[in-house]
Order: sequence, then C-alpha cells, then structure tokens
Amino acid sequence: MASGISSSVKSNLMKDFVYRNQQIEKIVDHLCSTTVSPEPLLVTGPESTGKTSILRKALDATGSVHVYIDCREIYSPKAVYSVIVRKLKRALDWSKKRKRGSAPANYRGDSMSQFVTQIGDVLKDYDGGTVWIVLDSAERVAKNDVLITLSQLGEVLSADIGIIMVSTMPWVSGVFSTGKGGERMREPDVVEFPAYGASEICKICTMKGYSPRCTEYTKYYEQFVASVVPVLARGTNNLLDIRVALSKLWPVYIAPARKKGTSVQGPQLLRAIMPMLQNIVSNLDVGVNHCATTATAKEREMGNEAKMVLAIPYMSKFLLLASYIASRNKATSDQAIFDPGYSGKSRKNSQALDRQAERALDKKLRGSHAFPLERMLNIYYYICEPKSVDGFIPKEGHVEWLDKLQEVEVLMQVTSLCSLGLLTCVGGDPLTGPSYRCDLSDDLAYKIARNLKVSLNDYIKLA
Repeated sequence: MASGISSSVKSNLMKDFVYRNQQIEKIVDHLCSTTVSPEPLLVTGPESTGKTSILRKALDATGSVHVYIDCREIYSPKAVYSVIVRKLKRALDWSKKRKRGSAPANYRGDSMSQFVTQIGDVLKDYDGGTVWIVLDSAERVAKNDVLITLSQLGEVLSADIGIIMVSTMPWVSGVFSTGKGGERMREPDVVEFPAYGASEICKICTMKGYSPRCTEYTKYYEQFVASVVPVLARGTNNLLDIRVALSKLWPVYIAPARKKGTSVQGPQLLRAIMPMLQNIVSNLDVGVNHCATTATAKEREMGNEAKMVLAIPYMSKFLLLASYIASRNKATSDQAIFDPGYSGKSRKNSQALDRQAERALDKKLRGSHAFPLERMLNIYYYICEPKSVDGFIPKEGHVEWLDKLQEVEVLMQVTSLCSLGLLTCVGGDPLTGPSYRCDLSDDLAYKIARNLKVSLNDYIKLA
C-alpha cells in the first residue's frame, strides 16, 4: 500500500483512539507490509483497551481482505476450520478480486489436511495481496494445534496468508507457544495494549461522542468526570465499567443544577452522589469485565449466577432461552405460538378465561418440566432466526444468522450448560432421545431475553 494512504489511515485512527498512537502505528505497518506471508501478529492487553476495535477499523480502512472469527463462539478445531473456509470464500467473492465460482461448492473442515486443501482451492486465482485470518480470544484454541496450523498455511500453500491473534494473554505466558503434541509456534510480532490510567480515562470520557450532548452542562460534566473517575479507578481500570458507572451517576449528579433558579457548586453536587458512588465502588470486581452498576438486594442475591449466565457465549444464551420456553410451555401449545398460520378456537367465555388463568397460575407454581432435546432445538432455531416487521429478511442478515448457527456445536453447548447447572438431564428413551429440564430462574431468563432483545412474553403460554 502507498505510504500516503497508510499515513492517512493512521491519522484518522489516532483521532478516534487517543493514547493508542504507538499501537496504531504497529498494526497499520504490519497490515501494509509487502512481505509475503508476514509473521503472525499477537494483539494483547486487558479487556476494554481498544484491541479489537482498532484492529477491525484498521483492516477496513486499509481495504485488507480478512475473516474475523470469535473463538468464544466455537468449541472445536473442526468448527474453526469450517468457518474460516466458508467466510474466506465469501470475503474473496465480495472483494471482486477473484473469479466467482472457481472454488468448490462443498466446504466442510473435517480434518486438518482437508482444511489446508480447501483453503488452497479457495485461494486459487487470487492475487489481491495478503489475506488475513483474525482470531479473537485466540487463547481458547491455542492448545488444539489450530494456531500452529494457521501460522504455517502461507508456507505450506505458497500463498500470501497472515494470521492475527487477539487475546488478553501475553506471549510470555506460554499459552500460544506449543500445541497439543508439543509442536512450537513461530514467534509473532506483539502489539501490547496497556490498561488506561485514571487521567487517560478522564480525557476519553470527556471527548466528543462520550460526553452528554447537552452543551449547557459541559463544564459540570468535566468537573463530574474529574471528581468521580479517580475514585472508580481505584476499583477497576476497565473503561467499559467506568463508562457504565458514569452513565448511572450523571443524572443524579446534575439533577439539582437543572432546577430553575438554583445555583449549586460542584462539591454540593458531589455530596449528593457519594452514597451511590460508594455502593458502585464496593461492587466492582477488579480485573473482571462486567458492567459496574448499582445492585439492588435482589441482584446481589443472584450474584455470581447472574454474572456467569450473562458471560456465556452469545448463541448459548439463545439455547438457554429455548430450554426455558420448552420447560414452561406445554408441547401442545407450540403450534399456537410458533406457527403464524395457526388459528385455533378463541375462548371468549368468562368462565373459560378464569379456568385458563387458574391453570396458568398452577403451572407457574409447579415450576419447570422436562422436555425432549428435539423440541428444544426446534424452538432454538425459531427464536434465533432474524425477523422483520414486514416479513422480509435482508440477505446479509440471513447469511450472518446462518454463519452463527453453523459455527455453534449445539450438543457441545448443551453439555456445557448442564455442567454449569443451568440444564439438567433427567433421562429419556431410545425413541425420543434425552430429556432435559431448565433450572434457570424467571428473573435471569428475562434478563437474558432483554440482553438478546427477545420479547420472552411472546413465547410463554402457561395455560
């Protein structure tokens, strides 16, 4: 890439991401290198330090052909290989730098050798520069020989392929250096993202796009950030946690100043939020990436279970919601809920409605019941599928949805949810297969549904 374009990319990124000039220089220089099959790149540092955001923006700005894989959503090398082949084929087609239809139609990464062969077929006739394979949370596949295989792809295929790993683990930890059989991975170039300091967080939180839109209270907001951030930074230097805490504290802080005819000084405003601020600081977990919010007594009671559930992989949350729906509804009600063309008899009699309400209350008091795996999977595929109000699904959204479902090994996720105590296998028979029961509480189920932007009430029919 021309040095002028490279300089422009760096300049734009440095405006958007302050205190990251050195990291941006290294990443852009690595992406713009003319070396064939460049050295692997390891982007490492604590969470919420800008690693993934800067890397993905740099890839887009430099026009680099790349595939992005989030290893938190994938549980086996086979799944990683399959996703890479499929996404790489699509990325190259969209880049218009290779002839469409020159790659084979069937993409299944059933083995390492087959994966290498298929990557070679996909890259046939391609001459558009380095193809980058980006693995986020790469430490999750470090011991499965995946990283060693990918780092050797360019050499084996005589192709221009680069690998970028994003991780919170440093190279010196030894996580990436050896594979399952003791093979050693070639040492990568390392870009380290240090945690932000309190003064840096203050600067970031008062930048355009981070501070409130109302310019009338800009001076108040700067005083607020300068007073509160150092206190929060004693508990965590996670930028996301601190931004969430500020969003909770700011409306309380500025409320007295918004009253007409009152003149309030900064120290008075700060005293008003001190109890809330102390509560937030006491509930911060140092080094843990979760949203720092004030916790009610009920939320503190759920405690670790809520954090564990909200930290599970994205598609596993849909699976957990599907199991919750299956354990709360009768199997006979599935058609009425999930079939748009269903038109059953409507109960308009008041006595019938009373009996329905009684059965619903009784069902709720009895709690969850067992359900077969097949029924849960049917519900899972239904609630995962993207929908729109006019019944039209954009092609891009549908493709992304298929990618997600194919990346997920469902049975492996079911086993993981059982080991976490969120599902329980309660038996089954050879004809219907295993049966499960969902042990998720109502509060957590609705919390997950809100997180996924799913209207859970649309799928619950107790009576």
